[in-house]
Amino acid sequence: MNSISNKRIIFLLGLSLCLSTSHAQIEPSLFAYEKIEQPLFTIDSSYTSGNVVIKRGTYDTADPFRVSAFIIVPPEIKDKSPLIIFNHWGEGNKTEFLEEAISFSAKGFICMLPDEPWLCPQSTITSFMRHGDMMVRQAVINTRVAIDLMEDNYSIDTNHIYVVGHSYGCASATILSAIESRIDYFIFMTGVYSTTESASNTTRQDFIDWRTRFPEEFNKWISRLQPYDPDLYLGFKKAPCLVQVARHDEFITKEENEKFIKLTPDPKKVKWYDATHALNDEARKDRMEWVVKMCDR
Repeated sequence: MNSISNKRIIFLLGLSLCLSTSHAQIEPSLFAYEKIEQPLFTIDSSYTSGNVVIKRGTYDTADPFRVSAFIIVPPEIKDKSPLIIFNHWGEGNKTEFLEEAISFSAKGFICMLPDEPWLCPQSTITSFMRHGDMMVRQAVINTRVAIDLMEDNYSIDTNHIYVVGHSYGCASATILSAIESRIDYFIFMTGVYSTTESASNTTRQDFIDWRTRFPEEFNKWISRLQPYDPDLYLGFKKAPCLVQVARHDEFITKEENEKFIKLTPDPKKVKWYDATHALNDEARKDRMEWVVKMCDR
């Protein structure tokens, strides 16, 4: 039996024990999917930046669902290359981390930058206020299949697989930290500890109107989304992580950030920034330094 199989078995045994002894109600079966025998990336176009190759295209996942994404590869593929998957925030798309991923690939990393479900070709998952639960579930599955694809088509260092999640992308990253043993490191960027509590308490006018004018509809939406709340999953995280939070976050309060940090178990490193929800260049520099440091392990 190889080391990867051992790692998965140990993780699953530990997860089963946690689930049987914890009051948290998480459902790994929500994110089960049928593995595609030969996952492929269909290239629509490609170009170079320096010696780094950027491939734009699509790949198919379970259900079925087609994901638009970038794959960025270094000038020379090593025998084993570390992999980073970047999940963008709700205000952006897969280009959010493009320059950052190019910098990583110049250092030897292979990077995958998928679009979130509402931006993917022919997606019917288009509205968070109608499909919030489906969006999170599909994002988790899309990342899991992305790992399948990269492991099948590239020589990946399976001891150095990273997932970076920003805001909306952080929600799926927290779930992955509990259910996906192949991911070795996480970066959580300005994420909420509970999507449903945030939606229930936000002062955004569209949510206030929804809560007050259509309370029954809103409460049904909350019930569907609750099994996907980050706070249910964070306690099961085993992998090291970097938590990045903003002192001037326009969407997340200081108390919410502190609760996210408290709920996130060690090993972790926490960095606060004099920035808004989008974070800043200092945070980007810290991500690079932390990832490279972890690669030296």
